[in-house]
Amino acid sequence: MKENILQYSPWKIEQQTFAPEQEAEVEKQLAFSNGYISQYGFFEEYYSGEASASIFLKGIESPLKANHTVSVRLLEERLDLATWKLGDFYRCLNRESLKLERKMTATSPNGDTLEIESERQLSMENPHFTDITFTIRSVNYSGPMSVLPLIGGQDISLDWYPLQTDVALNYATIWLQSRRENVQVVIGMTYELEKNGVPTQVAPIRIEKKFIVGYSLTGAIKPGDEVKLRLRVYITDSRNYPLSNLMDDALVALEKND
Repeated sequence: MKENILQYSPWKIEQQTFAPEQEAEVEKQLAFSNGYISQYGFFEEYYSGEASASIFLKGIESPLKANHTVSVRLLEERLDLATWKLGDFYRCLNRESLKLERKMTATSPNGDTLEIESERQLSMENPHFTDITFTIRSVNYSGPMSVLPLIGGQDISLDWYPLQTDVALNYATIWLQSRRENVQVVIGMTYELEKNGVPTQVAPIRIEKKFIVGYSLTGAIKPGDEVKLRLRVYITDSRNYPLSNLMDDALVALEKND
């Protein structure tokens, strides 16, 4: 790394300066694992710059790239952390609690500013799940905003091809076959949405493409409003678990949500 922008302590790695030219390496330095799922410290949001957005599963060489994302749009502006101006940046990996936290402000080329917080949590008790909390507060923007929780991504196609996708009201799933190994993986997702601390029901638009599944959740916000998205992402694979039950086990786990 060109400059040491990470501060290390026995259980934490902290970052208070965003350096896009170092982002790919920083994500690798912020890797953490619960023994089954190992993840780099990548952004949930769209990032068009160089990154190392990868997840690895126990005993499988093929990485899952950008398998869970949250795309955000204000009118025709798409939040892109590589082109928006980032301020008050802070990212912290707590290796003891297996939690990656991040806070920042993001200002669009049009001058619209959002405050963004995210938390990503792995569990030792439920090793298949990743819990993600993604919070957006409007500083000066008024108008429609779309939040798109998604799983999959075009980069997955480098190592995987889809066998089956499904988007229902309460879950989305994608079933993948490795291009390099005799192994299959199922990724599933459920979500909850709050606005200003109140559970919010919206009419989701289902998104189901070859490598991407999820939802588009649209509503109006004004300065001071807070939108919080909670995701549970479930991953299982045929190398560690019976192939015949792979999708059924994923659906049962997502239905129970534990």
